[in-house]
Amino acid sequence: MDFFIGSYMCFKLTKNKFAMFIVMGVLANGVLIYWLFGLGTSQQVYLRNLIFSDIVLEQQSVDLNQAIEQGFKRDTDVSRYLDFIHPNALKVLKDKTYQSDRELSLAILGVIGQADGSVCGLQSLGKTVFETLRGKGCCSDYSKAWLFYANFLGMQAREVSLFNHTSVEYFDRATGRWHWLDPFNRIEIVNARGQVMSLLDVRNAPFDDYLQIQKLLTSVNSFDANEYIGYSRAQMGTVFWRLGVNFLEVEALDTHLQAWGLPKNVRQLVLLVAGVQPRWLMLTTQSDYFYYKLLKSLIMMFLWLLLAINVVWLIVAFLLGKKVFTKYRDQSSA
Repeated sequence: MDFFIGSYMCFKLTKNKFAMFIVMGVLANGVLIYWLFGLGTSQQVYLRNLIFSDIVLEQQSVDLNQAIEQGFKRDTDVSRYLDFIHPNALKVLKDKTYQSDRELSLAILGVIGQADGSVCGLQSLGKTVFETLRGKGCCSDYSKAWLFYANFLGMQAREVSLFNHTSVEYFDRATGRWHWLDPFNRIEIVNARGQVMSLLDVRNAPFDDYLQIQKLLTSVNSFDANEYIGYSRAQMGTVFWRLGVNFLEVEALDTHLQAWGLPKNVRQLVLLVAGVQPRWLMLTTQSDYFYYKLLKSLIMMFLWLLLAINVVWLIVAFLLGKKVFTKYRDQSSA
């Protein structure tokens, strides 16, 4: 409190240029940090995913599924999902017995709605689950809605992304393999034998392998999946798996942050820093590996330096502001 009062007094009463410089410096750094994480959508995603990711080189002998499972965040009480699930959708899903995880995955696809691309980045969990039924939301919203239902119904599922597109994977117990699914465009990819593939399978498949992009349910007929950059093999040099589906935990804190009037990109940053929102596991190629490692190191060094400068500025401003406030208080009492 003394810092803010002292800063105000420095500005309004003493016109102390040094104190004003300190206050303006702190504000400028706050604006810079806000700008850094509030760039255009693609830049923001690049920065955020990179900083909060564990980077794995494709040539490292790592069991990715096991690495993803380590520390994977889940909600412990999915019964509370009923507060967010549309009752009509729940009735549709509960009225039928499903013979396989794939059959259930398609049933979920049928109840979350089909996107019209009119809105992107729904603000809350409730809006995500309900608004997708009306066609609202982008790829991340539809993936989240699909995962929400899958988690509630006991499926083992996770979010998987390229830099420019978000989708999901689920574990099919009948085949013992992970299957990739795009809830936004209603797409899956199969090989020449008709097997549904995971995104890692697609990424690692030889370029001469026959892979078919398969539309599901009522996919938009005008959508040309083969021309869509989100499925380009060239874009798969770097893949992200989000390490959790703890929707209720994230929503609880995010609701408080919304009450403070914070914009979505700032709330996401706070959730990540607080360790509530899951981080990512990044798999990248040899050519990208050192670039991302270097970029991440430079960004982290820059942020730590910025933090150190801010701390010094805050200490100096606090001491100076306290001195000015004490002097002003003594003059007022005299």
